[in-house]
Amino acid sequence: MRICLILLAFSLCACARLPLIGDMSGDASPEPAAEPTVQVLDPETLDPPAPSSPAARAVGGEIANSGKTVATLGDATQSGLWLETPLVSTTGPGRITSEVTGRSVEVMLRPIDGLASAGSRISVAAMSGLGLELTSVAALTVEAVTLDAPASEDAG
Repeated sequence: MRICLILLAFSLCACARLPLIGDMSGDASPEPAAEPTVQVLDPETLDPPAPSSPAARAVGGEIANSGKTVATLGDATQSGLWLETPLVSTTGPGRITSEVTGRSVEVMLRPIDGLASAGSRISVAAMSGLGLELTSVAALTVEAVTLDAPASEDAG
């Protein structure tokens, strides 16, 4: 009998925290959860590469079509405009163009292991600059910039 009374007392304590049916003192419904906020980057307001960036220094370089790839979002903790792809063998500036939106972005191309037909990884800023959703699989044309080598003079 004592156990029943103790259980009844605990049950009543728990009920004290619940709103009463028909309670006129306020709204008994719980507060709606706040919507999570997501920062959406506007491609029109993205800053162009700084003059000291490799992509900006490549003006006057030659564009070489490196191929086509599909890319998914890479490491979101790495900032900047970049594409990790097996289409290049060395790190360097380049341009990527979305086959869906037609937009282009100058990026730093980073080599990764894999066949040329393997997929690539793209930065958040580059994905936003192309006007693509972060969850999409982006069909891209990749163009590497080959810098002009300084002319060597023969001393002869």
